[in-house]
Amino acid sequence: MKKLHFFIIIIVILWIAVVNAQQSTVSGVITKSTTWNGTVYIDGDVTVAEDARLTIEPGTRVLFKPLTDKTGDGIDKTRSELIVYGILIVKGQIENKVHFTSSAAEPKMGDWYGIRLLNPKNMSIIDYAIIEFGYDGISAKKSNPLIRNSRIQLNYNSGIKAELKSEAKIIKNFISENGYAGVITSLGAKPVLTNNFITLNQIGVIALSLSQPNLGNLGTEQKANSGENVIFENIEYDLYNHTNLPILAENNSWGLNTDVNINERIYDGNDEPKYGAVDFTPVSGAATVELSGRILAQENGQTPVDSLNTLVPLPRDSFKTNTQQNTRPAISKTDTPVSESTSVSSEVALNSINTIPRKESTTVPEGSTTFSENSIPASSISSNESNRVNYDQIFLEYFIEQQKAQIIKKAAPQISTPQLGMGAKGRIIVRAIVGKDGKVESAAVIKGLNTYYDKISVEAAMKFRYKVGTIDGIPVRFYTNIFFEF
Repeated sequence: MKKLHFFIIIIVILWIAVVNAQQSTVSGVITKSTTWNGTVYIDGDVTVAEDARLTIEPGTRVLFKPLTDKTGDGIDKTRSELIVYGILIVKGQIENKVHFTSSAAEPKMGDWYGIRLLNPKNMSIIDYAIIEFGYDGISAKKSNPLIRNSRIQLNYNSGIKAELKSEAKIIKNFISENGYAGVITSLGAKPVLTNNFITLNQIGVIALSLSQPNLGNLGTEQKANSGENVIFENIEYDLYNHTNLPILAENNSWGLNTDVNINERIYDGNDEPKYGAVDFTPVSGAATVELSGRILAQENGQTPVDSLNTLVPLPRDSFKTNTQQNTRPAISKTDTPVSESTSVSSEVALNSINTIPRKESTTVPEGSTTFSENSIPASSISSNESNRVNYDQIFLEYFIEQQKAQIIKKAAPQISTPQLGMGAKGRIIVRAIVGKDGKVESAAVIKGLNTYYDKISVEAAMKFRYKVGTIDGIPVRFYTNIFFEF
């Protein structure tokens, strides 16, 4: 019996040693080539020195202690940052991604600061990663990283920020639900975006201060880019040009159907003459549910994402001649009913956080160019392609057949103890998973105000009821965001 006890003790010691080998807490400066794997805990800024390289192996989890920075360095003295003056190589795999996130049991946007790439000479590579709950998920300043095959979501300010002449290559990423913008460009940055899904951010892409993001350039010059991004259903605008420079955004899809009015989704010189115009023609066809199924399957590590070449471009010949100068072609709107908003105001809240001017709904002026009906490609799913969709995964709400969550029953937060609110004002975002029966299975605050308001918001969200979401008539689970204003 004593031998058995001794053997068990040895096994436990060895197990603890293995766990500790796979877990470490890191902060400070990396001065030589270093490799991370397993689980890495970060409680202060980690700086990769100019002559150093940090390689992160497949499956590694990099967990940031929320609202903590024991080094007190970097831009934010209260949040940890990964600051790269040298080279960062993130080597995720489709079924074994590298995960950058908060270590909190209930993470929220802004728990940590983000990955800052600052090397103007050598390229960093981020491949097959999940980056979430930071302030800016990735920021590239004077650097030209390759950011590819990654999911960048739920960051407080932006998913990706390119600034100070950065020419980052942003390819085949899923950029969603970031608090202000999916992608921010500024200070002369010229990033190239190809084959990305950009949705459910406050703004999809915003260009500031002499930056020129290349979202699609079908010309033959050196800056040619096939585009093929899917930019749709961002809350304020899909694209906002806040510079006086023109922006090319050719051969992209702007929705799950072809009757969306692109003019209403883009803010540029046609709205304020001091801003540059956006060239979005030709437009690719509508995104399809089958395509979204493949992409979300890729997010779950099930199958590689195909090129977005299923989005067939509508050629320039598909547009009638525009007789009005400086007027962009538009797709005329239909009378399709709009589903009910998920935004709920509480008894004590009427404030809005939106700072970008909303564009009023407009009709297409006579003489402006419109799509020829015969040129719109069908987006139906063949039976063979349909069988490739995993109906058990959790879908983004805009990929269900209703194309947006439809609320049957709402509930407002019940404020029973007002003093616990302590006068807090602002927006709470609750992310809800809706089951195949239309009931909310789970809900969690991803952007909060305080403990009390967060709690009653979750309680209210759990009472919501939705029309059952379907794909090919089959009930599916989906997630949606519920907004509460206090």
